[in-house]
Amino acid sequence: MNMILKEEIVLGIYSWLHMTPISMLVRNITSDEGGDHAIVRFTVDSRGVQMGPKAQGQLLCSFGFNVKETDEADKKDGPGIMKAEMMNGVMQLVPEYIVLTDRQTQAIRKEISVFNRVCAMQLQGGHGNSRSLWEKEIIPRMKGQIQFQ
Repeated sequence: MNMILKEEIVLGIYSWLHMTPISMLVRNITSDEGGDHAIVRFTVDSRGVQMGPKAQGQLLCSFGFNVKETDEADKKDGPGIMKAEMMNGVMQLVPEYIVLTDRQTQAIRKEISVFNRVCAMQLQGGHGNSRSLWEKEIIPRMKGQIQFQ
Protein backbone atom coordinates (compact mmCIF):
# COMPACT_ATOMS: atom_id res chain seq x y z
CA MET A 1 0.00 0.00 0.00
CA ASN A 2 1.24 3.48 -0.88
CA MET A 3 0.21 6.91 0.31
CA ILE A 4 -0.09 8.96 -2.90
CA LEU A 5 -0.30 12.73 -2.59
CA LYS A 6 -2.98 14.85 -4.20
CA GLU A 7 -0.55 16.42 -6.68
CA GLU A 8 0.36 13.09 -8.26
CA ILE A 9 -3.25 11.90 -8.37
CA VAL A 10 -4.42 15.17 -9.96
CA LEU A 11 -1.62 15.02 -12.55
CA GLY A 12 -2.62 11.44 -13.40
CA ILE A 13 -6.30 12.37 -13.81
CA TYR A 14 -5.47 15.51 -15.83
CA SER A 15 -3.17 13.47 -18.09
CA TRP A 16 -5.99 10.98 -18.66
CA LEU A 17 -8.53 13.78 -19.29
CA HIS A 18 -6.31 15.43 -21.90
CA MET A 19 -5.92 12.16 -23.81
CA THR A 20 -9.56 11.07 -23.66
CA PRO A 21 -11.91 12.02 -26.52
CA ILE A 22 -14.76 14.31 -25.48
CA SER A 23 -17.32 11.78 -26.77
CA MET A 24 -16.08 9.20 -24.25
CA LEU A 25 -16.23 11.74 -21.43
CA VAL A 26 -19.83 12.64 -22.32
CA ARG A 27 -20.84 8.96 -22.41
CA ASN A 28 -19.46 8.44 -18.90
CA ILE A 29 -21.21 11.37 -17.24
CA THR A 30 -24.37 10.68 -15.27
CA SER A 31 -27.00 13.41 -15.14
CA ASP A 32 -29.92 14.23 -12.90
CA GLU A 33 -33.56 13.85 -13.94
CA GLY A 34 -33.77 17.26 -15.60
CA GLY A 35 -30.36 16.92 -17.19
CA ASP A 36 -29.12 20.21 -15.72
CA HIS A 37 -26.40 18.69 -13.56
CA ALA A 38 -23.63 16.31 -14.57
CA ILE A 39 -22.28 13.85 -12.04
CA VAL A 40 -18.68 12.79 -12.58
CA ARG A 41 -16.93 9.93 -10.80
CA PHE A 42 -13.23 9.03 -11.17
CA THR A 43 -11.62 5.82 -9.93
CA VAL A 44 -8.31 4.05 -10.47
CA ASP A 45 -7.76 0.34 -10.91
CA SER A 46 -4.83 -1.67 -12.24
CA ARG A 47 -5.67 -0.52 -15.79
CA GLY A 48 -5.55 3.20 -14.97
CA VAL A 49 -7.98 6.04 -14.42
CA GLN A 50 -11.61 5.10 -15.00
CA MET A 51 -14.64 7.35 -15.23
CA GLY A 52 -18.34 6.76 -14.92
CA PRO A 53 -21.06 5.51 -12.58
CA LYS A 54 -19.89 1.89 -12.92
CA ALA A 55 -16.14 2.56 -12.88
CA GLN A 56 -14.32 -0.05 -10.81
CA GLY A 57 -11.44 0.48 -8.42
CA GLN A 58 -10.50 2.97 -5.72
CA LEU A 59 -12.64 6.11 -5.73
CA LEU A 60 -10.49 9.20 -6.37
CA CYS A 61 -13.25 11.81 -6.43
CA SER A 62 -16.88 12.35 -7.33
CA PHE A 63 -18.64 15.65 -7.97
CA GLY A 64 -21.31 17.42 -9.97
CA PHE A 65 -21.50 20.56 -12.06
CA ASN A 66 -24.11 22.55 -13.96
CA VAL A 67 -24.17 21.58 -17.63
CA LYS A 68 -26.39 24.44 -18.83
CA GLU A 69 -23.31 26.56 -19.51
CA THR A 70 -21.83 23.75 -21.60
CA ASP A 71 -25.10 23.18 -23.46
CA GLU A 72 -25.50 26.88 -24.24
CA ALA A 73 -21.94 27.19 -25.57
CA ASP A 74 -21.29 26.62 -29.24
CA LYS A 75 -19.80 23.34 -30.45
CA LYS A 76 -16.32 24.86 -30.41
CA ASP A 77 -16.35 26.11 -26.79
CA GLY A 78 -18.63 23.51 -25.15
CA PRO A 79 -16.06 20.68 -24.87
CA GLY A 80 -13.46 23.05 -23.41
CA ILE A 81 -15.93 24.34 -20.82
CA MET A 82 -16.86 20.78 -19.86
CA LYS A 83 -13.21 19.71 -19.45
CA ALA A 84 -12.50 22.86 -17.41
CA GLU A 85 -15.42 22.03 -15.09
CA MET A 86 -14.06 18.52 -14.65
CA MET A 87 -10.53 19.77 -13.94
CA ASN A 88 -11.85 22.25 -11.37
CA GLY A 89 -13.87 19.51 -9.67
CA VAL A 90 -10.86 17.19 -9.58
CA MET A 91 -8.66 19.90 -8.07
CA GLN A 92 -11.21 20.76 -5.41
CA LEU A 93 -12.27 17.27 -4.39
CA VAL A 94 -9.30 14.93 -4.61
CA PRO A 95 -8.18 14.53 -0.98
CA GLU A 96 -4.68 15.51 0.17
CA TYR A 97 -3.63 11.86 -0.09
CA ILE A 98 -5.13 8.48 -0.92
CA VAL A 99 -3.77 5.07 0.02
CA LEU A 100 -3.49 2.95 -3.13
CA THR A 101 -2.28 -0.56 -3.88
CA ASP A 102 1.00 -0.99 -5.75
CA ARG A 103 -0.90 -1.73 -8.98
CA GLN A 104 -3.14 1.34 -8.61
CA THR A 105 -0.08 3.49 -7.88
CA GLN A 106 1.65 2.16 -10.99
CA ALA A 107 -1.50 2.83 -13.02
CA ILE A 108 -1.62 6.51 -11.93
CA ARG A 109 2.06 6.90 -12.80
CA LYS A 110 1.52 5.15 -16.12
CA GLU A 111 -1.15 7.74 -17.08
CA ILE A 112 1.48 10.46 -16.64
CA SER A 113 4.12 8.47 -18.53
CA VAL A 114 1.77 7.78 -21.45
CA PHE A 115 0.81 11.46 -21.58
CA ASN A 116 4.51 12.37 -21.78
CA ARG A 117 5.04 9.91 -24.66
CA VAL A 118 1.98 11.21 -26.51
CA CYS A 119 3.28 14.78 -26.11
CA ALA A 120 6.75 13.72 -27.27
CA MET A 121 5.18 12.38 -30.45
CA GLN A 122 3.39 15.73 -30.81
CA LEU A 123 -0.02 14.06 -30.81
CA GLN A 124 -1.40 16.15 -27.95
CA GLY A 125 -1.62 19.85 -28.71
CA GLY A 126 -1.07 22.53 -26.13
CA HIS A 127 1.29 20.74 -23.76
CA GLY A 128 4.85 19.60 -24.31
CA ASN A 129 4.79 17.12 -21.42
CA SER A 130 3.33 16.53 -17.96
CA ARG A 131 5.49 19.36 -16.56
CA SER A 132 3.80 21.78 -18.97
CA LEU A 133 0.40 20.39 -17.95
CA TRP A 134 1.40 20.86 -14.30
CA GLU A 135 2.54 24.45 -14.82
CA LYS A 136 -0.28 25.60 -17.13
CA GLU A 137 -3.30 23.75 -15.72
CA ILE A 138 -2.69 22.46 -12.21
CA ILE A 139 -0.66 25.17 -10.45
CA PRO A 140 -3.08 27.99 -11.42
CA ARG A 141 -6.01 25.92 -10.11
CA MET A 142 -4.13 25.13 -6.90
CA LYS A 143 -3.50 28.83 -6.34
CA GLY A 144 -7.18 29.55 -6.98
CA GLN A 145 -8.24 26.83 -4.56
CA ILE A 146 -5.94 28.17 -1.83
CA GLN A 147 -7.46 31.64 -2.24
CA PHE A 148 -10.97 30.24 -1.66
CA GLN A 149 -10.01 28.51 1.59
